[in-house]
Amino acid sequence: MSSHESSGSGSDSGDSSSEDEAPKAAPPLKKLSFVIPKNNESILTHEQEANNYVSVDLHLALPNGSSKKLTFSSGDTVQNVKKKLYDDDIYRGGQLTLTYEGKVLLDPMAFVDYPEIVKNGGGTIQVQDAAKK
Repeated sequence: MSSHESSGSGSDSGDSSSEDEAPKAAPPLKKLSFVIPKNNESILTHEQEANNYVSVDLHLALPNGSSKKLTFSSGDTVQNVKKKLYDDDIYRGGQLTLTYEGKVLLDPMAFVDYPEIVKNGGGTIQVQDAAKK
């Protein structure tokens, strides 16, 4: 029987030899090419790009039936608008939801992410209190 046990261990050593095979090489990477304009004036610095926003006039229709007109930068986020409403005591309700033409505006998104608002220079934003729906 000891000969059977040794032959069983011999088959284990056969399995380990297949584990020692070298992995297959990955396919070569593709080259990326970049076109740099000859006139460096067309390349914006980070600071120039950060200041490349337009004014957006928002007419905010508040849950209490009143409205307020505020001007923001197209780089401002939806969260900034909510914070402004709260900080300026314009509306101190619960969790707010802002919508534009039936589309919910997401907190981390800036108005530049909603080109239809920027293109129109603003618009009417419905402010809803999520707790009172």
